[in-house]
Amino acid sequence: MTPRITSFNGVHVCVYSREHMPPHIHVLCGDDEAIIRISDSSLLQGSLEKSKLRLVRKWMKNPNIKIELEIYFFALNPQLKRSKYL
Repeated sequence: MTPRITSFNGVHVCVYSREHMPPHIHVLCGDDEAIIRISDSSLLQGSLEKSKLRLVRKWMKNPNIKIELEIYFFALNPQLKRSKYL
């Protein structure tokens, strides 16, 4: 399952089911894909153009966005323990 959360400026943000910790999003842009930790917007894996990574991090600065992403991540992955990462 690949629910797209949002798209902007050619960037697609997705959250998958059957995932692993830490809570993260998948960001797709052209042929690039990156995995970004929700809590601190750090790049866990993959790569993005610097300008696109800055754009995603700016979007994630909104605390409400981070809360919504974490809620969505754990809703799609109920087998993971949420309390360890709050």
